Amino acid sequence: MTLSLALRYYGIDHDWTCPLLDQGDIDDISDALIASLETDLGMIMHGLHFDKETIANGHPTMVRR
Repeated sequence: MTLSLALRYYGIDHDWTCPLLDQGDIDDISDALIASLETDLGMIMHGLHFDKETIANGHPTMVRR
C-alpha cells in the first residue's frame, strides 16, 4: 500500500497523464481514508495528510500532498 495520496487515487499503474477521475471513485477513496483515521494504523499511515479537524468535520478542510 502506498502512502502517497495521489497514488491512492490514481493507482500505482496509472498512465501519468492525470486524467479526470470519476467522482464516485474520489468519494469512495476519500471516505475510506477518512474512516481509516479512526484507527491507530490509519492515523499513522494517513494522518499527516489531513488537518486535525477532519474526523470531527467528516471531511478535510486542508490536505498535505
